[in-house]
Amino acid sequence: MNSWSRSDPKLGLCGATLTIRAQWSDPARACLQKLAEGRSAWAIPWPCIHEFLAIVTHPRIYTPPSTTEQAIDQIVAWMESPTLTVLGAR
Repeated sequence: MNSWSRSDPKLGLCGATLTIRAQWSDPARACLQKLAEGRSAWAIPWPCIHEFLAIVTHPRIYTPPSTTEQAIDQIVAWMESPTLTVLGAR
């Protein structure tokens, strides 16, 4: 498994929370993998990272929710992409 997807299989970005059970999770995962491993610049707005963390760890949204550690591991994995820019981060 590549570093961008090494943690929990739950993904979510700005209102489009995706789980491994969702019909669109495989295409979304493939898209993120292509971006993270590609040569083209890509970006995630900082509020989307916050929303991802809040949603995937929320016990009323996911049963069971991801742990905070799993969610942070996923964010760190995204940040390891040399072509990623986090918009609005200082």
